[in-house]
Amino acid sequence: MAWDETMRKVWVKAIGTVESSMNYAAINYSDPITVGIGQWYGTRAAALINKMKNVDSAGYGALPQDFRNVMNAHSENDAFWNTYYLPRNFGDALKPFLLNNRNIQDDQLIFDANSTYRNMALKYGINPDTNTETFILWAVAYHQSPQRAMRIANRVGGTNLDGMKSAILSDAVLGVYSTRYNTAYNIIKSKDVSGVGSSGSSTTTTPDGNGGRASQSNFASLVVGPGVGYLLLDNSNLVWLRTRFGTSVGTPVGINLWKMDMGNSEAKVQEIVSGAWNNAHALGFNEGSASAGSGGTGGGGAGGGGDGSKGAKALKWMMSRIGKFGYRQAPGRLDPDNSGFGDCSSTIYRAYKDTSGTFVGTWTGDQYNRGREVMPRGSGAMTAAQRAMLKPGDMIVMAWRSTGSYYPETDHVEMVVDSNRLIGHGGNPYYGPVITSIDRLAGTRWWTVRRHD
Repeated sequence: MAWDETMRKVWVKAIGTVESSMNYAAINYSDPITVGIGQWYGTRAAALINKMKNVDSAGYGALPQDFRNVMNAHSENDAFWNTYYLPRNFGDALKPFLLNNRNIQDDQLIFDANSTYRNMALKYGINPDTNTETFILWAVAYHQSPQRAMRIANRVGGTNLDGMKSAILSDAVLGVYSTRYNTAYNIIKSKDVSGVGSSGSSTTTTPDGNGGRASQSNFASLVVGPGVGYLLLDNSNLVWLRTRFGTSVGTPVGINLWKMDMGNSEAKVQEIVSGAWNNAHALGFNEGSASAGSGGTGGGGAGGGGDGSKGAKALKWMMSRIGKFGYRQAPGRLDPDNSGFGDCSSTIYRAYKDTSGTFVGTWTGDQYNRGREVMPRGSGAMTAAQRAMLKPGDMIVMAWRSTGSYYPETDHVEMVVDSNRLIGHGGNPYYGPVITSIDRLAGTRWWTVRRHD
């Protein structure tokens, strides 16, 4: 078996079938913007539409002006998209645009497989070139839940197709979707490629030993702050950023992780000379600078973390390690500086332990009860008044809307940077810590703010 043109088509067929019944014009109105054969969600949906815009300007120009105004007002990396529900009239207008750009959707699915999914699989002994069928089924799981898929890969590695199917169906969460995985399994076994909208070979990627190479004609804009920034890329080629201040060359600091020295002035990245921009994410920038895609540079009640408190010290520790650690829930997670990996709770645990000796708990269920509760437990997006009460280093333990019932099921923990930003290590992207917008709390069933004075 090999990761050839036929098997790339099988991948498109498998993921397209379980996500949308091979409907290239699929729109999910029940969740924040979710579109296409792969049911791309939030920021990924916005990125896909932008990619189509660059190829099909006439089709994009036929979309409602009000929708194009929304696209223009928010970058594809803006957390806004993760809470934006697509009005039905906008969605109906998008359908022919999505359908006419089937090849771009196929290419995006193949790009995902060639880059992020491939690189993750190789870490756990699943080789797409020799374990092709296994890889495709695992990638279907990764598309649904990267965290769960990585747990499975860590447990069974490069097993055969039947072994991977058994492992997925045995998972407490993924196993609930047995129809999804039985369907994908049957497509893979029969090598069914019917209905795939393009040749199955990507126009934007070329498979190679590093999981694909991006076209050098991809352009994007990104505003970055002063100092040192980090970009997480889905390829392992050299990356150059051309700015109005000159060209900055990326320095590799980990697998698929590049450090960019932008100097002391704000720079607008005008062109990606080389590198897979469409699947690149700005992880954040050094303390006191802007974070690309974070929704701003901060402000409000929380400051930059320099008041000498335990929380401020822990925050400084986190900020100095942006993008340094892989994500893994395994022995060694409590000491990421030495193991090279951690998770949301263990990384924050270590930040407090190393900077002030404070024990904040080693998992979210324990962290829920420790420290002082800053305000009554809330849910969904924070109000301006609640944001004003935050301090650097505060811990926000939360549960997502999409899972389970109420406490004691805790899903995640983040640390407060300021009233607009959080920093944490949730596994997506794989390397963290990562700076994100506090707006992500809009997707929670509940949250609690814990302070360790």
